[in-house]
Amino acid sequence: MTIPQSGVPAARKRRHPADVKRRSFTSLGALMPEQHNKGVFSQEGYDSTVNNGAMEELERLLASSSPQGADAADTVAPELVDAAIDRARELEDSRWAVGIELLPYRLVATLIDKKGRRLLDGHRRLKDMSVSHVVAASAALAKRLVKAAGLDYLPAGHVALGLVVGGPVDSEAGVVRFYCKSPPIDRREELGFTTWHNEPLGTPLQDQTDWPVAIANDASALAVYQRWFGLGRSRSTFALLVVREGVGGAYIEDGRLSRASVEVGQVNSKDLGRPCDCGREGCIEASAGTRGILSALYDVTAHLASGGLVGAVQLAEAADGDVREKVLAAFREAGTGLAHGVGLMINMFASPLVVYLPPILSEPDSNAATEYLARMRTFTDYTHQAYSGFEVLPQPLGPYDGAHGAALIALERRLGVHPEIATDDAEAGR
Repeated sequence: MTIPQSGVPAARKRRHPADVKRRSFTSLGALMPEQHNKGVFSQEGYDSTVNNGAMEELERLLASSSPQGADAADTVAPELVDAAIDRARELEDSRWAVGIELLPYRLVATLIDKKGRRLLDGHRRLKDMSVSHVVAASAALAKRLVKAAGLDYLPAGHVALGLVVGGPVDSEAGVVRFYCKSPPIDRREELGFTTWHNEPLGTPLQDQTDWPVAIANDASALAVYQRWFGLGRSRSTFALLVVREGVGGAYIEDGRLSRASVEVGQVNSKDLGRPCDCGREGCIEASAGTRGILSALYDVTAHLASGGLVGAVQLAEAADGDVREKVLAAFREAGTGLAHGVGLMINMFASPLVVYLPPILSEPDSNAATEYLARMRTFTDYTHQAYSGFEVLPQPLGPYDGAHGAALIALERRLGVHPEIATDDAEAGR
């Protein structure tokens, strides 16, 4: 069969190498999910009116091994064959990564390409937090994303998996050294705490996916995300603090992530006295983390357990008198705890600091957020006076930022794909 092409010279023998496999073409149209119906050539700037017919013809030619099929190949327009070959080689050189963030009783995932761009997102609830269930569910979710993108045909070494948790890890060994999370307050008696000690996740995940796996801390993943797409574009050295159930930190120096685990949330302060999940009192995260905020409010009104952090913020707007003041006092206490953490990070690293906060607390649009951020800005009370002028950048924690960072870590550590290292902006100064 001949594909008619106006202005195309007489057909010539197709020129594709023997190592270009048929599978390189079968999923081209599914490469970018949002462009399934546009065809691969339109993605690369080719005329979309010939895409579908050309791809179907190439499929038939590649599937045929008869002399008649070989003769038919001589009539294919060379421009289309060369374009398909180039695209196949591009796929062979491509790299992809799935990132998964483990949160209490759920997984959040994203698939990225070698430029770090998010292509597909996914999530899954967990029936329990056992290591075996988390591993099986993570592997299944990752493979589902890869299959949905039409990439499940790729050979080994083209896809990597990153998984991050809120706790210290041994990245080289793929081991979670310690992980302790509690369910919502109203379900603690039912579900109890999840506590892991030295649990290997890297090897079983690799066994179930056949992909290289990177295990990392959630704050480290967010720092790498900032390095690719945030502050790291203008500054090669900065620190990061993340507030969610607990409080964690990470550090980028000269464009490289420090492998040290910055467990700032477990630092004790005599000014903070709330009990921590670790069993001690006075840990920074026991006051500054969202779990600490809800614990402080639980004695005010039990229905806050079902409303979570959003319910607590709303109560600070709607309640009157003594209840409202107690709610705001809890947010002030949390902000003071966070100021201790910010001051500690600046004292340790003497760097600009990105502070990831729950979205509802990142902007002063409510009484609770206003009180929380105002107390956070007293961090200069806890820093060396020489460092009081360092920039602190609060920003909301996006739902897929952690998973995105996990995928970027997998690209870097397991597939050798790195962004350009940022250089400090000389005009920004300190």
